[in-house]
Amino acid sequence: MVLVVTTVGACLGTWLTAEEAPQILIDVVYPLKGEDGKKDGEIRADRATVSSEGLVHIEGVTWEAYNSDSSLQMIVTTPECRYNTKSKILSSYSDVKVERHRAVMTGTGYICDIQKKKLIIVDNAKVVLRDMGLWKPKKTSEEQ
Repeated sequence: MVLVVTTVGACLGTWLTAEEAPQILIDVVYPLKGEDGKKDGEIRADRATVSSEGLVHIEGVTWEAYNSDSSLQMIVTTPECRYNTKSKILSSYSDVKVERHRAVMTGTGYICDIQKKKLIIVDNAKVVLRDMGLWKPKKTSEEQ
């Protein structure tokens, strides 16, 4: 087993190059690029174990997805997941939290196609909408 200790972002080249033995990476930042070569997002992890089959077990995950204009689309956090480098699929049985605009979605287990930017929460899905500005509470006679 090879142990690679890095600073954030310093080991991007070795993320997907495990030849024989699994590699363990610490404090990883992995950029996600679309077909046009533009940055679609990034995965940050406390720890990643890369296997020679192209599977990455990731712990302490934060995934940021960007819109085409590079603005933040959503932030996904989860204690652990698996990333298939060939299919570009993130999946997990763990709890997940997705923050997007003024909505927070939580649940247990998910499958995410990074290229299609499609995330499916498998169980216990809950959506909480923050102040959307759609309605105003009625003022009481004392407030008027």
